[in-house]
Amino acid sequence: MPLDEELYKLAIDFAENIYKDIYLYQTGVKKELTEETSSYYTDIKNWGWFDQFNIEEEKAHNIYITIIAMTKYRHLRWKKAHPPKEKLSKWEKVVGKRARKA
Repeated sequence: MPLDEELYKLAIDFAENIYKDIYLYQTGVKKELTEETSSYYTDIKNWGWFDQFNIEEEKAHNIYITIIAMTKYRHLRWKKAHPPKEKLSKWEKVVGKRARKA
């Protein structure tokens, strides 16, 4: 599947914001994380990336951005491929497809 440039840019921007929040949290500047940032923080911590690559080092910046962006890109691509279905009223559910086609 070819790379979707629009989704890629969204994922990179998202990853940079998440990285910034996690960096501020790790250095003690920020005291708490949002729910979404917390989920990424927990995943990275469970994978052991904080032990291998110190978040305060400049070299680790690209590693963390790539990890977060890859995860977000996968989620964005799935959402684009599976758009939400239209909500049916109770009557439409009861009557079924034949009534909608008529």
